[in-house]
Amino acid sequence: MNANFKIVEFDTQQGKSFFNLIDSNRVRLSEYFAGTVANTRTLEDTINYCKLIDEKVKNKSYFPYIIVNRKNNNFIGYVDVKNIDWSVPKAELGYFIDSEYEGRGIISQD
Repeated sequence: MNANFKIVEFDTQQGKSFFNLIDSNRVRLSEYFAGTVANTRTLEDTINYCKLIDEKVKNKSYFPYIIVNRKNNNFIGYVDVKNIDWSVPKAELGYFIDSEYEGRGIISQD
């Protein structure tokens, strides 16, 4: 990944930063991240949603990560591992990048 960015485990105590990331990309995320968009309509909703995420992480059924801009520590993207089937094992990988960072190869870079 580009040295200007890093991927970190999502700290659900940072609900406001997560809300801001979703809110600024809400329209474009509504089709593919419908559940996340629906559960983050307000800051209060987002904080409650973060509590649900914490439970899923504890149960090892969901693993969320944030892409962070190292220069200003802003959240610029989200990566999640979901729909995990430990018996196979298999899972789905989802991701999005903030519209301001789109097209820069941040997600696809080695």
